[in-house]
Amino acid sequence: MNKPLLLLLFWFFSLNLQAQIQWGHQVGSTGMNAIENHIVDKDGNIISVGHFEGTITIGNHTLTSLENIDMFMYKSNPAGQVLWAKTLGGPQNGGAIGVATDKYGNIYVGGVFIEELLIDDKVVLKGEGVFNTFIGKFDTNGKLLWSKGVLTRERYASATLMGVITASPEGEVVLPVQFWGTVQLENQQFKSQNPRGNDLLLIKLSSEGQVSFVSRSFHDGSVYPREVKLDAVGNVYMTGAYIGTYKIANHSIATGPESHDDIFVAKFDKQGRTLWLKGFNNAVGLLSSAGESLEIDPKTKNIYLAGYFKGRIDFDGIVLEETGMVEFPGVPADIFLASLTENGAVIWARSYAGEGHDLAKDLKLLPSGGLMLAGAWDFKPFVQYFDAAGNPGERISLSAGGVAENITLAANGSFYISGQFWGPLQAEHLSWKAKGEINGFLMKFDPCSAKSAQAGSAYKTYNVITPNGDGKNEYFVLDPALAGAKLQVYSRWGSKVYESSNYNNDWSGNGLPEAVYHWVVTHDCSGTLKGTVTIIR
Repeated sequence: MNKPLLLLLFWFFSLNLQAQIQWGHQVGSTGMNAIENHIVDKDGNIISVGHFEGTITIGNHTLTSLENIDMFMYKSNPAGQVLWAKTLGGPQNGGAIGVATDKYGNIYVGGVFIEELLIDDKVVLKGEGVFNTFIGKFDTNGKLLWSKGVLTRERYASATLMGVITASPEGEVVLPVQFWGTVQLENQQFKSQNPRGNDLLLIKLSSEGQVSFVSRSFHDGSVYPREVKLDAVGNVYMTGAYIGTYKIANHSIATGPESHDDIFVAKFDKQGRTLWLKGFNNAVGLLSSAGESLEIDPKTKNIYLAGYFKGRIDFDGIVLEETGMVEFPGVPADIFLASLTENGAVIWARSYAGEGHDLAKDLKLLPSGGLMLAGAWDFKPFVQYFDAAGNPGERISLSAGGVAENITLAANGSFYISGQFWGPLQAEHLSWKAKGEINGFLMKFDPCSAKSAQAGSAYKTYNVITPNGDGKNEYFVLDPALAGAKLQVYSRWGSKVYESSNYNNDWSGNGLPEAVYHWVVTHDCSGTLKGTVTIIR
């Protein structure tokens, strides 16, 4: 039975959310350079990938491209020390590269090459057409364990992977590959049936590189995947942009009569069978919109979606209107965030805009249930906090022009952002001069160094929970600033009834009677905090 709630929020500390930069890496010498993706492994090390021109120095490691643009990957520890670095490329330009990792620390890298792919000065893959896709598994020291390719088999064919890959904790890898013409994956050949655009292969590989499934879609137009994710049971989620008609099995969506690029979200089961496909259309002119990133909440199974739009976008009756840089008709102006159920129904959608060019590029779900978004705000790299309903919090922007392409979360509330910038960059103790037309960057932010605990407070937590199965007030919730803390809960007689070394707001007092319980939180930034929580059923 539901009972009236008592006081829900207990205020006891103040919090300054300004995160400070601990260290940063600049990548570039001449021309075009970027850190396109990075990931944090099981030990807290950071693996970064991107493209570069000429000769670059990362830590004590010097890399030289074989042609105009080559790919690179490097590993650094949480203190910013570069452990190793290597190039991936060939006699022609290479680029568009993504990275993932598994629970063992293995590294999975996927990207695009022309003609030949060289790793450790050895040719590992060859293609005959314009662009070819590769996926490689590396050990913790960067040694290649295996490689696979979606390889072209005619002169003008192409197979492109735009840095979009993901891996499960066990090392299953999923990647979407756009292709045109005849391409081959192991002994399977695929020929596109779309004279006006590309077809798409959604591929899943085992940790040993064996093909688990290939899901093919057909289009009258083109599909551009921007992110793919796996949930805990192996379902696959994908978002991006599409033009024309997008068909997967018996599911089909079409852009509006005056749209250019529209947003799509798709869900597949662990065998690659389509569960649903949704499109969100732009109703004003030949304008571009795209889904750039998504996250799946492991508790609710809801989907959080981020991207950008121009003009007007319709999320199942929730219409968002552009308010940003309207004087530039072809340039995406505003950012959107949306939440969907696991079946694709829209829960909410909101838009955000500065005075200039705004892009959402990467979204991460915090252990507390909040969100962090990275991208470009008024032409500058930024990261921003949001709560689970899309209400905006603190925003951190860099002084240079550019974009934050990726954000990853680390221990004790710290996080990393990577991307590209142009012109000089001044940020706290970092002072970088431009070395090329565009430079890559990786930065570590640590909120601990800027937090203060004083009497009179902005930390907050529930002091009553009602775990009755109605979905309201079911869990003991800590303030987002305490995410990942150690939690211990005791009965009034001093017996420990619950403990978690990395608490993620998931204790409901299961099996315990109605009573007042005492909790102790230990957090690296905030020290030891204490309070009580009452269970009412």
